[in-house]
Amino acid sequence: QFTHIAFVRLNAKEFVVSTYPSPAKDLVNIQITNPLGNAVTYKMFDIMGKNLGTFNAGSGNAISVSMPVTSLSNGTYWIEISNGQNTAITKMVVNR
Repeated sequence: QFTHIAFVRLNAKEFVVSTYPSPAKDLVNIQITNPLGNAVTYKMFDIMGKNLGTFNAGSGNAISVSMPVTSLSNGTYWIEISNGQNTAITKMVVNR
């Protein structure tokens, strides 16, 4: 189930990010459509805006990341995904 989607239009091509499931229990999946094909990084923030870490998602036009969330407390988090030219922010909920 795709519930949190963010995108940026880039010359009729879209930088699109989808996260699922929501709420996440053990793992959250991040699907990234990256028309530029360049390197993508993502940052995770808690509800108070504290940066919990910066991660490398890889490069390419279609990127899939599976991120364990078992060490996170129940709550709402924000994921900021960037390819250096475009940035998308999406919400992630953890509920076990």
